[in-house]
Amino acid sequence: MTTVTDQVAAPPPLPLRYDDPISLMLIIKTLAITALLLAVAYVALRWYSRRGNVGIGARNEQAGLHCIANLRLSPRTRVFLVKTANEQVLITETPTGATVTRLSGPAPATLAD
Repeated sequence: MTTVTDQVAAPPPLPLRYDDPISLMLIIKTLAITALLLAVAYVALRWYSRRGNVGIGARNEQAGLHCIANLRLSPRTRVFLVKTANEQVLITETPTGATVTRLSGPAPATLAD
């Protein structure tokens, strides 16, 4: 005697999806595009930094501040002599803060280094 289950055919299995394996050419293309984008970013940042330094120099000239001399008194203390358009200022920088001292008399036209 045969049973009904023996005569019923099992459905065919679903086909599995296979992706193409990652090829060497895909890896090379990806690395080349990444290197190209990094090179473009590097060139753009270099251009921007050079352009930015010109602007900073122009702003310093407009402000009329010039650091004539600086001296390190200790590992944590520095003294700066700054010349403005009409006077000289001594700035002392310490870990607790900074002290600004105006020097008497007008600033000399030129100072020897």
